[in-house]
Amino acid sequence: MARANTVRRAREICELYREAAPDLNPVALYDGLAPAARSKVLAGMRSRGCRIVVCVNMLGEGFDMPELKVAAVHDVRKSLSPMIQFIGRFTRGASATSTPIGTASVFVTRDPASALSPLRDLLKEDADWNVLLHDITERSTERGEELSEFDASFANVPDGIAVSVLEPKMSAVLHRAPSGVWDPDAAIARYGEDRVLGQSVATGADNRVAWFVVEHRTLVDWGAPQFLEQTLYELIVMYFDGQRRLLYVYGSHKRGDYTELAKAVLGDGSRPVKGMDTFRGVRGSGAGGGHQHRPAGFP
Repeated sequence: MARANTVRRAREICELYREAAPDLNPVALYDGLAPAARSKVLAGMRSRGCRIVVCVNMLGEGFDMPELKVAAVHDVRKSLSPMIQFIGRFTRGASATSTPIGTASVFVTRDPASALSPLRDLLKEDADWNVLLHDITERSTERGEELSEFDASFANVPDGIAVSVLEPKMSAVLHRAPSGVWDPDAAIARYGEDRVLGQSVATGADNRVAWFVVEHRTLVDWGAPQFLEQTLYELIVMYFDGQRRLLYVYGSHKRGDYTELAKAVLGDGSRPVKGMDTFRGVRGSGAGGGHQHRPAGFP
């Protein structure tokens, strides 16, 4: 079995296999393939009429076929979980009644990008997977516990939305506060209760992080009757460093500098930090401890 990251790439690799080993009947398997064609591929695998399958995001978790023993990973992913699940398909033993096939083998392309990913240790020559996977499992468990604690620290969370499902980008505008005190709930008055989802601002992490969702209603702009409206939801995340008097504001709409919001939660003496001052502010927020001021629960 061979693995690729895109359908186009899988088709290209499949053609190369067909040229090199047409007798092994190489085929491509990917999401979106017609059900009849997919069933034919799987049947060919089980009957061993098809000996090479190039897959994209297929045959992962939940797929069990002990006869698979050789894998070629043509496109390496930067995350460990999909890789481990995929390799796990080839390491399962056959049943007691079946004929032993042999030791599983996995071949991975040398991808320079993997040197910057968690895969670098896993793919080292003579790597001890028993130790590595134990360490990875422990780190994942610790990370999960941290996220759970971070999630539980928030109050006034809108119904149906948990902190763990939010995925804000790590970019923000910066404002200087007149003091080391802020009032995140004042954001409701800035936008109005009818526009803030749940009419509340979720605040947690020792009152340093707050987030809320704003509803924007605008008229459609595609020439339909003007009584039609479209609704968009904007996620706004605020992080306040009281010691340095800095407010970081992220908005999913990525427009404006949120000056009025900053004035509402910080007071009239707040001002946006721009230019070289922004660079100094970002550097200063990490001084003495790396990125310790990054909200721990957000990706």
